[in-house]
Parts: sequence; C-alpha cells; structure tokens
Amino acid sequence: MRLLFITCCAAIISFTNIVHGDTAPLKTPVGALVSDMRFAMLMCEMQAATASLQGKLDYSCRDEYLKSIKPVYAAAADSLAKNKLALGMLKDLYAYWITTITTINPSAGELRVQYQARTKEREAGVNERINRLLLEINEM
Repeated sequence: MRLLFITCCAAIISFTNIVHGDTAPLKTPVGALVSDMRFAMLMCEMQAATASLQGKLDYSCRDEYLKSIKPVYAAAADSLAKNKLALGMLKDLYAYWITTITTINPSAGELRVQYQARTKEREAGVNERINRLLLEINEM
C-alpha cells in the first residue's frame, strides 16, 4: 500500500511537470501530439505499476493509447508535410514512442529499481526527440 501511495505521488509530480513544464502549445497539431504522448506514458506507467502491485499484467492502457494516438499523429504529420526534415524527426519520435509504450509493463523478474531505470531512460529518449522536433519547427 505504501508503494502505491509513493507511485501515485510521483505520478502527480510528473503530471504537474507535464502540464506546467515547457511543452509545445496545444493549439498546434504537433503540440497536441506531444501532450498526448506524454500523458499516455504517464497513465500507462501508473497503470502498469498498480497492476504489478496486484500481481497482474494489464495491457489495456497501452492498446488504448496506441489506437487513439494514430489520428493525432496523422494530423501532426500533415502539418509538417512541407518540412521533410521535421517529418522525418516526427516519424522517429513516433516509432520510439510506440516502442516505449509497448514495453512499459515490467518484465518478468525485473526488479523495481531496474524497471524505474528502464522507464526513465525511455522517457528521456522520448523527451529528447520531442525537444529536437520542437527546435526544428520553432515551437520551443
């Protein structure tokens, strides 16, 4: 129970950073995609941690966000159609994010500290790709 409380507190702090941090404005298609990607990672990480504490594996969050982000990605890609470099960066971000979301659940036998390190590393990779893209399209 204590671990669940700590996990929820960490999630609230992370969510605060997502909402109030340096993110792209939501009024652009790329900004909406970035916000949705970050929110999906946070929600799925929280759900995976909760399920893990209950001794379960739950992939519903992952499947839900993989499906719901497709049209948001398509709108962002359409908005960058004239900028081939930015479009390539967007595709790289999307591919990396898909891998991150599909591997967000703890592996069998993975220690909590290993899981946290792995998810932090993947999150940092997503954030780096987001920052590069936003710099390319001057939204940062």
